Amino acid sequence: MSQPEPQPKLKKESATVFILRESIAPEGAGAGALALRASENLFRSVWENSVDGMRLTDEAGDILAVNQAFCKLVGLPSAQLEGHPFTIIYGPEANKEIMLQNHRRHFTEASLQHRREKNFPLHDGRAVRFEITDSFVESSGKPRLLLSLFRDITLQNRLEEQLRQSQKMEAIGQLAGGIAHDFNNILTVILGHASLLAMSDLDEDSMQSARQIKSASERAAGLTSQLLAFGRKQIFNPRPVDLNRILGKMSDMVGRLVGEDIDLQLNFSGEPALVEADTSMMEQVVLNLSVNSRDAMPKGGQMKIRIDHREIKETQTRLHAESRAGRFVCLSHTDTGGGIPPENLSRIFEPFFTTKELGKGTGLGLATVYGIVKQHRGWIDIESEIGKGTTFHVYLPATATPAVEPAHFDTQFRARGGHETILVVEDERDLREMVARTLNRHGYRVFQAIDGPSALDIWTKYQDQISLVFSDVVMPGGLNGRELAERIWQDKPKQKIIFSTGYGTDALGKDFKLDPQYNYLPKPYLPQQLALLIRHNLDTEAL
Repeated sequence: MSQPEPQPKLKKESATVFILRESIAPEGAGAGALALRASENLFRSVWENSVDGMRLTDEAGDILAVNQAFCKLVGLPSAQLEGHPFTIIYGPEANKEIMLQNHRRHFTEASLQHRREKNFPLHDGRAVRFEITDSFVESSGKPRLLLSLFRDITLQNRLEEQLRQSQKMEAIGQLAGGIAHDFNNILTVILGHASLLAMSDLDEDSMQSARQIKSASERAAGLTSQLLAFGRKQIFNPRPVDLNRILGKMSDMVGRLVGEDIDLQLNFSGEPALVEADTSMMEQVVLNLSVNSRDAMPKGGQMKIRIDHREIKETQTRLHAESRAGRFVCLSHTDTGGGIPPENLSRIFEPFFTTKELGKGTGLGLATVYGIVKQHRGWIDIESEIGKGTTFHVYLPATATPAVEPAHFDTQFRARGGHETILVVEDERDLREMVARTLNRHGYRVFQAIDGPSALDIWTKYQDQISLVFSDVVMPGGLNGRELAERIWQDKPKQKIIFSTGYGTDALGKDFKLDPQYNYLPKPYLPQQLALLIRHNLDTEAL
């Protein structure tokens, strides 16, 4: 059997001419030469100016020509590429011999997977993902060369994954908020009756049981509060604050929290780190990140918390799907723990996801951090390396408004009672009766309404006697708490109304101002908190 005659290798300068000559129909020597020259000029322009990397290889796998875009993608000049096997661009972990065998087989079988995506380890240690489009250049019906177009989609894939993760977290947040609402209604009833029992004349065993019920309910309430924080549905009172001052006031607390075997270093910004933020939420962020770091270093280590200013350019926003250009204050929290495995990085902010052993954590700490940062219009970047540690970079929008100290009213005094008339609007019967019982104990006269329409009926008859309305927000009957309030304010614009909900503040709308010191009581709450807020509201001049 005669062997096929080997095809001569093409020189670099003839590769493009070969492609063009094979694609031009014979039209006579003169016309063909002119067409070849014009097409060659066009091809060279496309070749040299393409944003995609372009590479020509022969049947053996040797590179005949590359454009500058390809050189930039792989980090090698054309002089080190042309004349060498195409596998020169890959790192030692790549199986180069198999790659060359597959390349030759494509020529033998004249078969190609024209478009594909694949991860590659490059010679310089980078891990990239290329989108590759292959096509044969044929001569006499046989493939002679392979023209490959390369596009680096590493960053694109990372951003798409971040976007998918963000959408998943948004859906989980909605679910968490709904679950928290149902639990909060139940817990308010349990907490209320346990507190009322604890204030009664009980024998020691019964008193101990009442206290245990109250304590367990408070722990459960803490979990629902974290769920609401993750879903960004907590009461949110942003004010201009200096993160330097918040962290400074927390230094002793954080030091006690992490223990003596962890070296704690705090680095403050040289200028005020001003952001529009809720102080208590910022404290939650620092504490939860510190607990997470402490648990990652059971044998001790270093923890660094740093605050500085960052100017994010438009070009930098491509590195994170949630980032944007502008001035930001960055709180960086670093530990020297074991690091986060890559397969867990996309899940660490999910509620109840934890790598700790059973009973060692709820998996809500980082979820709470995520929700708070999102609620403050910020984002989180993570750097982590196995065996070396983890850094969380929390970005918050900077402000130029000077910091102000929030006003506080005294919550330590015992709530006084009164003789005013209060309209209680709540669709949950057990909760409504518990509220009425608490208020009756403090001397108030109480009207009870099961929904918005029935509340309006009572209001129409007794509005001159009603000093305050205490209303749930989400109710059946076609009239929610806000709509009910707006109807009441049409009759009496300065009527005092306190809202209560387990859904979070979004239930009233983002444009509705709520103040937990005046007109908002989140569920679950204690009877003492209810009595205190109502008395404070009645004693305060209408806004």
